[in-house]
Amino acid sequence: RLRTVLEQDEDKAPDAFSVYAIEWMDNREIAAIARKRGLSAKKERSVWRAHVETAPFWDWPIRRLQQPKEIQKWIRLLAKKDARSPVRGDAGRKADRKLGRRVQENALKMLKLCLDAAIVDGLISAPNPARLVKLPREEVSEKEGQLIVHLTKAEIKKLFAIDLPPFQR
Repeated sequence: RLRTVLEQDEDKAPDAFSVYAIEWMDNREIAAIARKRGLSAKKERSVWRAHVETAPFWDWPIRRLQQPKEIQKWIRLLAKKDARSPVRGDAGRKADRKLGRRVQENALKMLKLCLDAAIVDGLISAPNPARLVKLPREEVSEKEGQLIVHLTKAEIKKLFAIDLPPFQR
């Protein structure tokens, strides 16, 4: 697979992150299908294509990814990225929100796993720079113009102290 990628795009250096990452993702997908986890592999591939393959560091030499600072910049970009409609007919249409935290977590998780494999393969040195990166804190949520306020522990305790039938609880 590596030779095929190099032949298709001769502009990419053989030590480019993209060259390694494509082969890693293909192997991961093949293993998932063998374990009958094809649907989860499909979801991972979707997140991978949309967010990791579009990262600014995609075509960099893999050794250049030693700095968590560059990965943190990418995470900040993901947090600002517009979400796309997941509905089949509307796929690619901009949704009225930013990329969800779960999608950001999944994209970062995939990058962490890929760089873990690169460490094992001796392409970069430990520690994994992606494991040092944190997702930005979530902003306070609003729904229909009102802040969503979560109950405190004391309020939850009071609520559970009330004698309610199970269906109301």
